[in-house]
Amino acid sequence: MRQLTREEWRSERVSKFGEDPAKARYVCPKCKNVASYEDFQIFKENPDLKVDFETPAFNCLGRYSEKVDCDWAAYGLFGTLGEGIKILTEASGFEVFDFAK
Repeated sequence: MRQLTREEWRSERVSKFGEDPAKARYVCPKCKNVASYEDFQIFKENPDLKVDFETPAFNCLGRYSEKVDCDWAAYGLFGTLGEGIKILTEASGFEVFDFAK
C-alpha cells in the first residue's frame, strides 16, 4: 500500500484528472468497480446519505446503488485490502481507494 500525505494525494489527483476533484476516478479494491463523483450525484438529494466529491474515494458505488453488488468502504474493518492509499496524518492516517488508471 502506498503512503502519501494529503497534499501528495491531492497533487496526484490533479496530475491524473485535472483541477476539478469531481472528475477523479477511484477503483473499489473488492469488486474493481470504477466510480467518480458524477456517479454519486444522483444520491445527493437523499438526506440520509452524505455525498461530496470525496465520497467515491471511500465508498464503493454499491453502498448507494443496487446496480453494483458490493458494499465496500475504505473505513471498514479491512480497509482497502492493502490495495489503496494510506493518507498520512499527524495521528496515524486513513485509507482511501486508489485512483483508477
